[in-house]
Amino acid sequence: MLLQTLGVMVALGTSAHIYKRSIEHSPTSFQGKVLVNNLPLESGSITIVTIGESQVVRQSQPITNGMYAFPDIFDSGKYIAEINAPRDIADDKIETIPAKYNVNSTLMIHLSPGSNFQDFYLTAD
Repeated sequence: MLLQTLGVMVALGTSAHIYKRSIEHSPTSFQGKVLVNNLPLESGSITIVTIGESQVVRQSQPITNGMYAFPDIFDSGKYIAEINAPRDIADDKIETIPAKYNVNSTLMIHLSPGSNFQDFYLTAD
C-alpha cells in the first residue's frame, strides 16, 4: 500500500520533500518489559517523548506485570522514555521510581520503521 501511494505521488510530480516525508512515516510499534531490581514492575506507565522537535509530543501506555506495548503510532526517530509508578500513601501520590527514570530521564531510545523491542532494567535507589 505504501508503494502504491509513493507511485501515485511520483506520477503526479509531487515534490521530493513530500516523497521523503511519506517514506519516513512508516508504521512503527514499540514494546518490551520493565524490571526494577530484576523484578517486573507490577503496574505503572511509560511515556515516550519526542527529542529535538519544535513541538513536543508525549504518548503514554500502561505497564502491567512488567510489560508494555505501543501500537503502530510512532514515526521512526529518537525519543526519551519516562517510567512512572505512583502509589497512594496516606492521601498522597508518591512516585516509587527514581527521578532519573522519569522527570529527569536519560532513557533514550531509537525507533526504526516496523517492530521495535526495548527492555528497561531499572534500579530503585
